[in-house]
Parts: sequence; structure tokens; C-alpha cells
Amino acid sequence: MYDKDNPEGPKWVYDKNGKNIYCSKKIPGFESGRQYTVQFRTDNGKEKTFIVDIKWVAYCSLYELNEALEGRRTEIPYHTLQAIEVAIQQMPKMRTIQVRSSFFDNPSGGEKDLGGGIQAWNGTFLSIRPTQWKMMLNVDLSSTGFYKPQTVIDFMCDFLDLRNLPRSLDARQRMKFAKEIKAIKVETTHMKRKQKAGGLTDRSAREETFHCDGRKVTVLDYFKNTYNISLKHPDLPCVKVGQKGNLIPMELCHVVSGQKKQGRLTGRQTQQMIRSTTIPAPDRMQKIMELIRKLRFEQDPYLHDFGFSIGNELIGIQGRVLDPPSMMFGPINRPSQELRKDGAWKITKKMLDPKELREWALISYKKRQPGRGRGPDHLDNQDPCHVSLETDLNGTDKLFGRLKAWYRKLQLIVVVLPVDGDDFYEEVKHCGDVVHGIITQCIKVEKASIDFSDWRNRETLVNLWLKMNAKLGGTTCALDKAMKSPILKRPVIIFGADVTHPGAGNRSSPSIAAVVASKDSYPTLYNAEVRVQKHRQEMIEDLKEMTKELLKKFRQSTKAIPEKILFYRDGVSRGQFQDVLIKELSAIQRACLELQPGWTPAITFIVVQKRHHAKFFATDPKDQKGKSRNIPAGTVVDTQICHPYEFNFYLCSHTGIQGTSKPALYHVLYDDSNFTSDDLQILTNQLCYTYVRCTRSVSIPAPAYYAHHVAFRARHHLKMDSAIEGNTISNDESKVTTEQRNLVKVHPHVNCSMYFA
Repeated sequence: MYDKDNPEGPKWVYDKNGKNIYCSKKIPGFESGRQYTVQFRTDNGKEKTFIVDIKWVAYCSLYELNEALEGRRTEIPYHTLQAIEVAIQQMPKMRTIQVRSSFFDNPSGGEKDLGGGIQAWNGTFLSIRPTQWKMMLNVDLSSTGFYKPQTVIDFMCDFLDLRNLPRSLDARQRMKFAKEIKAIKVETTHMKRKQKAGGLTDRSAREETFHCDGRKVTVLDYFKNTYNISLKHPDLPCVKVGQKGNLIPMELCHVVSGQKKQGRLTGRQTQQMIRSTTIPAPDRMQKIMELIRKLRFEQDPYLHDFGFSIGNELIGIQGRVLDPPSMMFGPINRPSQELRKDGAWKITKKMLDPKELREWALISYKKRQPGRGRGPDHLDNQDPCHVSLETDLNGTDKLFGRLKAWYRKLQLIVVVLPVDGDDFYEEVKHCGDVVHGIITQCIKVEKASIDFSDWRNRETLVNLWLKMNAKLGGTTCALDKAMKSPILKRPVIIFGADVTHPGAGNRSSPSIAAVVASKDSYPTLYNAEVRVQKHRQEMIEDLKEMTKELLKKFRQSTKAIPEKILFYRDGVSRGQFQDVLIKELSAIQRACLELQPGWTPAITFIVVQKRHHAKFFATDPKDQKGKSRNIPAGTVVDTQICHPYEFNFYLCSHTGIQGTSKPALYHVLYDDSNFTSDDLQILTNQLCYTYVRCTRSVSIPAPAYYAHHVAFRARHHLKMDSAIEGNTISNDESKVTTEQRNLVKVHPHVNCSMYFA
């Protein structure tokens, strides 16, 4: 962009919302504002005229930024960073499709099909960050799901997994697809026009009527009489398009290319995405180098005008590798130690604290017996107390009630889910967690049908036993007392917290806050609290009461009062640090004082971030681990690319199995104990080895991972809300109903268990 009245003057760059414009020099005459008339051609070919007002607002000081980078100022001017990033992104924005800080080329035909009408598009991520050395540009490969450009009928068949086009849709199919197509832009074929879809009609084109020229006419007859189009599928519903909700037959609509998938991918789509985008670390590094060359920063006129230059090589940094912890395995009275190498291990000994499974039930929603194999020697391989082959999902509630009445000591229900079992999973978990208070363990039919006597399937069986034992209150293993972090050798409670929000396009569903806290001295077992709160509110509204409940449970189980509180907070962006720290730290402190006047344990508040694009590559082949040749588990980076003066560090605590390992970024926002970097890095790394669901270290500390699981389990419960299921919107979008609160309230019989494991 440039000023047409001064074409030789500085170039303009604008942000993705089009509300802020930046230029390298102040242009005279803008103090009181200037008005431009802009003509714009829409997707439909129509000329539209806009009046644009531009007014000078403020300077973005590069001098202040340099002062901060050199340590002479204590605050980074983030409005200046935003201006620099906008200038860097200007050229890619003009040539590609922008999704936040990623840029995607138009489809070339080689996109990976993820199923459900979604494709995987590959793009380029660009973002800047201040570091201890200078400003750095973060470049990475980026992948996300886009709607496949195709007819709406083909999209419907893909989404509903229909092999053959049905004559009509049943009520459930119509409601499900109506929810998906809402807000997707479609192009009509009877007249070339692109508009957003607003859902589907309740009736078919043959039945749906509207008034035209003073008389009532069906959609079927209207298109025949007006456009001489004989509909091939008149018994399918119509698509509502545009602000007026015009009714267009489904067969006359195409999905417009270049639209990002609304909301989250399904589990199957996520698996396909991972498979299509995972490449070994050295290959990813090579592709990033190719992206940098393709961007041609040295030829970018906007960067040249602003006086910025960007190098074409990756930066070399120094890291170190933390020692893996030694772990204790059973029996609990005579534990043995075992060192875990490369972030993974095999269970060759008994669990530290196995639980006996005496009474349990098996429900299969697939009419075939699951594969039977010999279980580990610490669990009795007895027949279940009840076996039920079911086909009707709606009978789950009554069946659970009968089992609970018949078997007073029922410990667990194992449920075999059909291939497309998302609805079954949600119903089973809600009946178990909330309604009846029974621990459940779900397994997909394809996993249940494999031959567990084959050693190649051993890992699947072991992971299943790990989950079941944890849910029953058992402990697989624990940190060796002699080697675990000194922080854990005195009474300490460790929290994990996360907030999940509804998918894009949802304007009414509440957000869900989940908090877990340790309840033993190892620590391996955790209690959980979960709440619904206002739509898209990131601050945990009821944190004081949640903290009080978890502290009470800690005292009950350990008979000790914690001297320190470590709080790992997940899901917080950079711009929310200050608000989260002020509000949530205060809530924790007030919870302590209300439980016991004058009690002020030392608190350490750490934010965990995974949504970044920093990648590390081992330059020495000797340091490359696994088939994907990743950096070693336990790699820490706390210099050069970290914040100029804040306390943060990168830790890659796991070994990447597929693709390139992604380190977690930790920000220590508050610390009463004045821990050293080594103290917190060692503790954080060790907590990544205590995750009960698998035999390997994970990417973030176990309590933060558990909070994530608790929040998403509650999201499944919330789908039982009839208002959400029907996709209605209340007058007060932020209002949380009593029904929604009750839907996520876990039954007392399972609330003190790790039901979320």
C-alpha cells in the first residue's frame, strides 16, 4: 500500500483486521485525519464503495525496544513489536490466505484428505519475539484443516460418512450437518454468488414454501419456473444463505475454497493430520530453510522501506540435557529402582501399588467378543461379573443403574465402543462420571479385537492396565526418594490448571475451568475440581473455592499441611499474563487464609505454553534420538532465545516418536521461594515422568496434562445440554445455567478418584 497523494513517500502496512496502518515516517496532514474513497470488487463481481478515515494516533519507538533488549528498560513495548510483525507479514499476506500468523497458498491439488470434508493445507508461520540477544523471527511449517472445495452434497456425504447419497436425511443427520455448515461460505451455481450459510431448513425442497409475488410456492417449483432447473434431489433440505436466509437447494451450492475449518478436528481427523504432517527433525529443518529462501526477505520492499533486514540462516544455540529420574517400582514395602533412558521404558516389574479388581462388568456395543488375553500378574484375570452386548445407546443410563443395583461392590465397567463411537463415549462417560458414580474404561472395538497374546500388541494392553489401575487408586511407579527434586522432600502440593473454550463460531457455550492437585507425597495421584464459567472467559472464576476443596483433600489424604504450593497454569497467552497473575494468585492466597488464618505458604506460579512454533534441532548426529532424529529428552534452553529479563525457559521433556519434538515454554510469573533455574527445571522435568497413562515421559508436567483431560471430559458432559445440542443461543450469551453446572458436577463416588486418567 502507498499514499496515492505521495507515491514516492513511505509505504503503508496494515494489520490483519485492517484497523491499524503503520508507516516508517510520519506523513504530514494526518494529525486531524484524512478521508479516502475506496472502490472494491467483491467475490460476486459487484463494485462497492467505502469511505475510509485515516488518522495519526501514535509513534512506535524502536529506540525504546532497543533499550529493553539491552537491559536498560524493564518493559518491552509490545505495540512496537506488533508494528514490526505487521511489516514482516505484509508481503506474504498479499499473496496468500492468512490464518492468524500463518500463511497458506491456494490449493494445488495435492492436499491430504482428512475425512469429513476437510483437507490438510501446509503453510508458513511467521512471528517475531524479543530475546536476550536481539529481535528474532520465528519461521516454521504450519498445517491446519480447510474445507474441501466441492459441492455441498458431496460435503454432506463426507461429513456424515455416507457411502451412498440418501433420498432424504433423518432428523439426527439433518441437525448434525446443519450445525457444521453454519457460517461456511458457499457459492450458488444458478447465479454466481458467494454467501455465508446459516444452516438447513427443517423440510425438503419439495415441502419448503415461501411467498413469491403474492402466492405461496415450494422451493422445488420456484427453481423450475424461474430458472428452468429440475432438482435431482428434491427430498433433501435446503441451505439457508445470506442475511435474509434465502433458501437454496443443496445441489446448487458449492463450498468456497480457502476456508479454515471451524472448531476442532475430530479424533480421526487429528490422527490423519498428524500422519500427513510428521516428518523427521532434520527434514523439517531443511523445509524451514527452503521456506526462508522462498520468502525472499532481501527483496521485500516493505522491509526495505522500514529499514529492517532478516538473515537467511537458523540461529545456533546452546542447550543442556537433564538427567532422567530414577523410579521406584513395586512392591511398595520393598521398592526397586530403575533408570529411565531416552524418555521411555518397559514395565518389567510389578506396579508400586497395584489394585485388585474383584467385581467389574463388560459392555460391548459391537456384537462380537473382544479379544481375550492374559493380563499382567498384578491383576486377577477373572471373568467379569456381567457381560452385556448392546446396540441401543439410549439404554446406557438404565443399564448402568441396573448394574449398580445388582453389584454393590462394582468397581469398574469396561465398555467396547463401535468404530464411530464419539456419541457412545460421551454417553458412557456422562452416565459413569456424573449420573451413577461408576469408574469406566472405554476401548475401541478395533483395539479390543486384537490378539493380546501377540507380544507386538503388548503396549496397547499395558497402557489399558495403567489407566485402569490409576482409576482404581493404584500407583504404577514413583520418583525415587533419593533422586527426586529437593522441593518434593518437604510437604508440597502441586496444582495443574487449564481452561478450555468452545470452538470457533460458537457464541453461547460456556468455557470450562479445571484444576487438579496432588494428594500424595510421591506425587502421582491427583484430585480434580471442574467448573463452567462465562463464555470465553480465561480467568478461572471460582479458583478460590476450587483451591480450598483441593487443599482440604490433600490434608485428608496426607495428614500434612503443605509448606509450598506449585501451580502450573496451562492455556494462557502472553497478553493475559498480568491479568491471570493478579486474579488467580490472589484467589490462591485468599483460599489459604480462609482455610487457616495466617497461613501463607510459599507460592510458585508457572505458565506452561505449548502453542508456539519454536523448534530445536540437534546439529551433532550423536545427539539425535529415535527414528525421527530429535533432540534428547530433557533438553533445556534458558539462554539466547529466552526473554531479555523475565524468568522463562524451554524444556523438551520427551522423545519425539513421530515428527519433530516440540518443547514446552515455561514462564515463572511469581515465586515466593526464590527457586533457582536448576531447581524448577529439574522438578518440572521429573513431573513429566509421573504421567500414569503411558510408559514414557510426556511433553508437559503431569498435573497440567490432567487438568487438560478434566476440562475436555467436562466438555463431553456439557454436550448433554439440550440447548447446546440444539445450537440455540440464549439472550445473555455469557449466562451459565444451573443445568450446565450440574452436567459437569462429578459424582461423589468418583470425585476423589483419577476418573480422568
